[in-house]
Amino acid sequence: MRLDKNGAKPSFDAEQQYAFDVLTSGRNVFLSGDAGTSKSYVTRQFISWCADNHKNVVVTAPTGIAALNINGVTLHRAFKAHIGPIVDKLKEVSIVLKKANVVIIDEISMCRMDLFDFIAKQIIYVNQLRRLKNASDIQVVVVGDFFQLPPVCVKDEKDVLNNYYGYDIGYGFAFQAKSWKACNFVNIVLKKSKRQKNGQFIQYLNEARRGTVSSLNWFMQNSSKHEIKNAILLSGTNKAVNEKNRLELSKLNTKSKTYEATEQGEVKDSDKMALDTLELKIDARVMTLINDRDGRFQNGSFGTVCELGSDYVVVGMDEGERVKIEEYTWEILGYATVKENGSSKVQRTKIGSFTQIPLKLAWAITIHKSQGQTYDIVNLNPYSWDCGQLYVALSRCKSVENIYFTEPLREKYLKTSKEVIDFYKSIGGY
Repeated sequence: MRLDKNGAKPSFDAEQQYAFDVLTSGRNVFLSGDAGTSKSYVTRQFISWCADNHKNVVVTAPTGIAALNINGVTLHRAFKAHIGPIVDKLKEVSIVLKKANVVIIDEISMCRMDLFDFIAKQIIYVNQLRRLKNASDIQVVVVGDFFQLPPVCVKDEKDVLNNYYGYDIGYGFAFQAKSWKACNFVNIVLKKSKRQKNGQFIQYLNEARRGTVSSLNWFMQNSSKHEIKNAILLSGTNKAVNEKNRLELSKLNTKSKTYEATEQGEVKDSDKMALDTLELKIDARVMTLINDRDGRFQNGSFGTVCELGSDYVVVGMDEGERVKIEEYTWEILGYATVKENGSSKVQRTKIGSFTQIPLKLAWAITIHKSQGQTYDIVNLNPYSWDCGQLYVALSRCKSVENIYFTEPLREKYLKTSKEVIDFYKSIGGY
């Protein structure tokens, strides 16, 4: 297993230990829970355990950013899925499944039902072949919270999928897929929050998660009454975020420099953690996009630009230390079957790379891109229109006192899917 920074094995509480034990038993698992309940932590330890036990693991996520966060690949790349509705009959099976022992899908809430069916059909087919040889099935592990952001399903795609499935699919969640029940998941819903410590905050976050509009009064009453200096602004739209970042950058009458990214091999826009063209100025607010090997900052740390070098930037971190941040290369990964010591195994392979200063302007960020992140202080524009959107925004911060709302919380902003509520009730996780 992966050791902590002191060289000791990680410790689990009771519910984490139960989840880990079920995962290592080889059964298919749906691992869920409220925001901040350490789903990612348990998953990382399971991946580490698989490596220690020589299991071939395919680690995937629906989006490029989510995949990079777990050192995996996108679902479309791993399983050769095309973009758009997937309604054709299965014609081929991804080669990586032939030697895979475990398939992990993170951020399952953003995986649409047709994509899940496409992947599950491949796994079911490969398992049928394995059983003829008395070989073990592929273990399927899906991780995420359907109360958070749903899959993207634009109108034209929804019309096609409604016709294919024979009913109105709504958001098209993965649990609605024809293949979901066939996976026979053990459902594990973690309850104990590790991000937030205040019992009342956790209680009202859980109420907001389930769509209880009366919880909004508590957030308004207990949040900061004044805009928080140096806090990141969370907003629902790219337009608002880009305008805020451009406006604040334009206010600075300081030295400016533009950094151009370079790329090699197979790189899609969805793979890029940073901008192709990054303009920075002295005194600009920025957020780091990687973890520092020396532990001086983490992915999501904030600071202020102090110096602009030719291929580096010096940032005064909010924690107090000045750090030199140089260009960083993100490897774009795929999976391939390779020969090793006379046998085949699934191995991540580099298919491309993207190099840029690992920073982004951090006066503002979209709620969608904040999923999976934790912030100390937040200014929040609560305008929301999508299921789970406001809940994701509310749950990014460690304490309600460090959230400032740019406008009042309105009942219409808090949206929860009835299908999601019914699903969690059916698995005893509501």
